[in-house]
Amino acid sequence: MSALAEAAAPGYFDGALRAVNFFGGRLLSGRDMADEQAASAARDAAIASAAGTGIARGLVVTRARSANGSLLNAVDLSPGTAIAPDGSVLRLAAALRIALVPDDSHAPAAPLGPGEFRLCGPKPSGNPTPSVQYGTALQVLLVGPAQALSAEQAPGVSGEGGAALNRCGARWRLSGLRFRLATIPGALLGSDAPLFNDSSTLGRHRARHLAAFAALGGNVVAEALADPLGGLDNPLRAYGLLDAAGVVADNEVPLALFGWQPGGLAWLDMWAVRRSLHAPASAADLLLLGSGRRTAEGEAFIRQFALQIAELINAGDVLPAGLQAASVFRYLPPVGVLPLASSTRRGIDADTFFAGLAVSEDDFLDGALLEPLWRGAAMLPPINLTSEPAQLIWRFRLRGDDGNASGALLFGHRHLPLPAASRENRARFDHDRYPTF
Repeated sequence: MSALAEAAAPGYFDGALRAVNFFGGRLLSGRDMADEQAASAARDAAIASAAGTGIARGLVVTRARSANGSLLNAVDLSPGTAIAPDGSVLRLAAALRIALVPDDSHAPAAPLGPGEFRLCGPKPSGNPTPSVQYGTALQVLLVGPAQALSAEQAPGVSGEGGAALNRCGARWRLSGLRFRLATIPGALLGSDAPLFNDSSTLGRHRARHLAAFAALGGNVVAEALADPLGGLDNPLRAYGLLDAAGVVADNEVPLALFGWQPGGLAWLDMWAVRRSLHAPASAADLLLLGSGRRTAEGEAFIRQFALQIAELINAGDVLPAGLQAASVFRYLPPVGVLPLASSTRRGIDADTFFAGLAVSEDDFLDGALLEPLWRGAAMLPPINLTSEPAQLIWRFRLRGDDGNASGALLFGHRHLPLPAASRENRARFDHDRYPTF
């Protein structure tokens, strides 16, 4: 055996995962069971953290409505699963409605810690509707872990006796969820803060766009492209609105961004803070570009714009055919699809929407190429509508295999990864497109 192998043979156990060593003749105590529960939780967290952090499925946040369609002071959350940076698995088994209550409501009771076998804690009474407190202009809805004891008694434990006995006789420890609204300081909005007071439809959407863009990292991609090695003194790459606010704990996952005005909830944006599962930042990431977080943010920006523009076009007091991009947005995602106005559906007028911007002539694109272009565009930087000189925006009319144009318009970044081959098979030689180098 080599000297290196001999040195490694004893093993290295600092910070090792532990499990209680059960053996015949050992006196089993409540402390042993608590230690085993804590060790099992640590192993589960290690496995979960290997999958990444973010939302694995579901947990879609929408504004709650009554039976007659009127908006309620609540949000609906679909079933799903998320993984927090510390490995906490956050699972919602059934759809849930979360009430939005004023900030003068009482604070919830402190949850039990994981693996606390010895402690008797609060027993849930029924299944009350959870609530979160609001009261400031910009807040983020967070979900984290919570623990409690079940109302069901353990076998052999009488329901009679004092409250402490009944609490300690619970059959199950429950791993549930805790929801809260964390405030984003207005100072982080800088000179844009006054824009969040505009209660008009376009004003609300403008504020929503600015907040979402900041939460998605702002101009960090453009800065990284200009200086890829910049910021090496920040190996974990803290950036964006949530990092600056410092409001998200390691055992929490953001679900949605809320904008408040005196009249109540002005807007709700899920994709501003929602991220798919991705590898967390690491000191091994020399470059921001290509990191798991940036990939998730690139995909989220495309989805965020798609959802917001759909809501804006369908707003009852907005004439979508007269909508101009620059009146609401400072940045567009590197790729997006817009509905064109017709006699049968609401949509934008292409020339009006892109008025004042540098755009190409409309080209035609086979629908089969849409998804490859979409995936390739996620890592491109946003389109800055205020840059000098103006950034070119590609425009394409989508059409199917039958050759008929659809009612959708694709726009894209000037470096959109177009197919390398000339599209001569479309029988439109004057509309050929080659990649630029």
